[in-house]
Amino acid sequence: MKWTDLEFVKELGKGSFGEVALYRWKAGAVRRDGEGNQRPLHGEVAIKTLLPSMLTNQEVQDDFVREVELLTKLNHSCIVRCVGTGLRPEPTAGLSMFVAMEAVTGGDLGHMVMDAMSEPTLYNNADIVHWLYDISRGLHYLHTRSPMVIHRDLKLENVLLDNNWEARLTDFGLVKAIAVPKAYERVARRSVVTTEPEAYVMTGGTGSLKYMSPETAFGDPATEKVDIFSFSICAWELWARRPLLLMRHKTVKHHGAQVKVEYTPKLWARDSAKGKRAELPDRWPNFIRQMIADCWQQEAAKRPSAADIMKMLEQRLERDKLTDPRKRGEMKHEASEDGCCTLQ
Repeated sequence: MKWTDLEFVKELGKGSFGEVALYRWKAGAVRRDGEGNQRPLHGEVAIKTLLPSMLTNQEVQDDFVREVELLTKLNHSCIVRCVGTGLRPEPTAGLSMFVAMEAVTGGDLGHMVMDAMSEPTLYNNADIVHWLYDISRGLHYLHTRSPMVIHRDLKLENVLLDNNWEARLTDFGLVKAIAVPKAYERVARRSVVTTEPEAYVMTGGTGSLKYMSPETAFGDPATEKVDIFSFSICAWELWARRPLLLMRHKTVKHHGAQVKVEYTPKLWARDSAKGKRAELPDRWPNFIRQMIADCWQQEAAKRPSAADIMKMLEQRLERDKLTDPRKRGEMKHEASEDGCCTLQ
């Protein structure tokens, strides 16, 4: 993809990976598909420009490009489409890589939960079931591809909403190919043998630790069931209408004394790896409590598949009770501060 085919619209956000901005394709912009045919490009697109340090060597860069090429072939209503990648000239000389993603500017579920803390009626329980159903549909699609695509970094910030409040997954797979210094760190240590190169051992950065499955925390090879565990934490936060670790503390020993410390994501990931889970209030519907408990089972093999979750939630959909579409246009965050998606 050619950088000169893009026209800047506005900045959407910045992060440890680089920056995200909204662009539009200039007239006549095209890309070649896998068969060499030219496809026209039009409309707006979210461009994520990656820092040179994100791609540490040519092998990682080549793997990243191959992964993007795979993702451009995905096509599902619950998936944010990856358009492609290219090189961007830097003002100070050199090149950085950019990734073009479909622009989905209705905000993300992470911000939705934060807003719901002060406005609990912002969304209702029917909305939650609808979003969880959309997420399960997206996961089912990814998990049934050949080769299988594992999201690996499912969290509320990586679930975007379009203008109709339909949920769509983003940033799946790409995280595997980016080696972020110090972000790939086992949080529950034991002697393990991993078949993946160290740069590809996905154990998550700080923002992802509270969604991390036990097997990931231990550094074991990932299966699609890591996404199911992360799904359970997303469901818990949506139903609780607050982040999992908000205002939580843990009592630990310090110089022989018992002291209270902030329950950080890293501390939580370590405890979660050993079996600790959040409370499931009795006031929550039984089917939600059971679904979450099933999805965060310690043993990955005991967790349901995305298809199982999708079928169960489909029976609980109440489309006639969804939030009025006119209210949907009044969201405080028309777009996530980090743009259409994040790479952490």
